[in-house]
Amino acid sequence: MNRKAPLKDWIFEEASPDDIRALDAVTPRPALLAALERERSRNHNFDFYDSPEGRRLRGFRKIALGFCRDLSRTAPDRVITYRPVKGGVVIRLDLPELRAIRQAFLSAEEFAAFRRHEILGQRLEPEPAPDADGN
Repeated sequence: MNRKAPLKDWIFEEASPDDIRALDAVTPRPALLAALERERSRNHNFDFYDSPEGRRLRGFRKIALGFCRDLSRTAPDRVITYRPVKGGVVIRLDLPELRAIRQAFLSAEEFAAFRRHEILGQRLEPEPAPDADGN
């Protein structure tokens, strides 16, 4: 049986300090911000989602809406942690009551759009640095 390893087991190359500083300078394209709007249904915007860019944005929109849905079902103090890695950012939402984790890799531009979202942006926090034991 050929199974993919869960995302939590994937190894990402750590970001350099320059990569981390560059995250703050990224401005998302307007199309990326528009993909987060609730009224961008696939049926009403079929031509947009049929384009190559629209297909890429559909995946990002699905990730963002999944995080929004999970946050709406959790305690108001629940946060999404993020960790800069080479080429982007890994975001993670722990759901212990469901014994589940929602985790995704975003490009720097997608992460910039995520940070501007009215719900998701307020719930983002950097992942705590590992202690001396590596935990």
